[in-house]
Amino acid sequence: MKSVPPMNPQSLIRSKRIVPLCVSLLATLLIACAIGLLQSTVSIFSTGVINSSSTGGSLLHTSGTGLYDSNNNTAKLYLVTIHDGQGFHMKQTDIQNIKAWGFDGIRFFIYWGIAQPAANSISTAYFTNGTGEPGTNAIDNIVNWCRDAGLYVLLCPAWTSYWDMASWSQSSTGLSTAGGGSLSDMLNDANIQAGIQYLYGWMAQRYASYWNVCFENFNELESVSRPCSATERQAWANFNNMWVSAIEQNEGSINHIKVIQLLYDWSQWNYVLSTSTPATISGNHSNIILATHSYPFCKDSASVADQCGNVWSSFIHNQGYPWMDTEYSHCLGGGLTGLQQGTGIIVKYNAVGWGYFDFESSNNAQNGANVNNPSYRTGILNILQPYMLAS
Repeated sequence: MKSVPPMNPQSLIRSKRIVPLCVSLLATLLIACAIGLLQSTVSIFSTGVINSSSTGGSLLHTSGTGLYDSNNNTAKLYLVTIHDGQGFHMKQTDIQNIKAWGFDGIRFFIYWGIAQPAANSISTAYFTNGTGEPGTNAIDNIVNWCRDAGLYVLLCPAWTSYWDMASWSQSSTGLSTAGGGSLSDMLNDANIQAGIQYLYGWMAQRYASYWNVCFENFNELESVSRPCSATERQAWANFNNMWVSAIEQNEGSINHIKVIQLLYDWSQWNYVLSTSTPATISGNHSNIILATHSYPFCKDSASVADQCGNVWSSFIHNQGYPWMDTEYSHCLGGGLTGLQQGTGIIVKYNAVGWGYFDFESSNNAQNGANVNNPSYRTGILNILQPYMLAS
């Protein structure tokens, strides 16, 4: 397998920079109608379903701004993001180690260009055999290992400069390769909308019986307006309503957790937040968690970081949803002091969990942030474990 070049969050951000473009009100109204039509025609898949043989874990659910287990006890979801080429080289012992270190599960990228060769077709082999490169492991294996270890799996579709976008999405609207693209196309192109519905519907049905599987929206989509307009936020809310509905229509009797990252304005290392614009998701849905990526927590001064935590959590909690941070670490130079600061802020403002970035199969990847590197693990876990093991 080709080795994945060392990447940091800044390089990932640059590789997914969105072309600035405003979304018109007329387009928003048209796409809202199109979404309604698409939602009524999501297919029930005849293939791709696998059944979980273990039901011993706790199914999570939300209520208000809290997260709870199947016994209605307060729950936390402390995850570690699996990076380095989708984690195909992970072994069952890696999952067992992650469990022993105190994490509740993993956050796992589903690479769009590999998973979905056509808008209405999924590469089942991607889930059953990995990429087909030597030494790789299947997504199904990793999901099953996590289930057997009592760990959750947050599945997050993504593309990067290393793992490309779906080729059919590029030919459809001119979405650029290597991690670029226009958010307006994601929000407004009916072919892409239908394809994304198919992807989430397929995954929801495949893992319908898995108590440990959760879903997240496409990774780090960015606002195209400065500041974000009410029109764009409404299109974003409709977009999230679309993929969440696709899961709900195909997940069966288990109501899985759905995590929605906020829109980003990385030029300000901030998020597009305004209480005067529409919410992050339209429609009536349950088990929704809203998420941030909070590298500023570990990079900026303590006062600035604390202000960000207060603003972000207040925005989310005021909408009536739990807050989670699905990516943070000390990758941007804050070191263990920055990690301590960031962790404290996430806890202070009542997040229901985090997704520490990251776990790499290669010990040398991501420098000091890789929790799989024994040279750095002790320092990282000394900060994280008191919270994780106490929950």
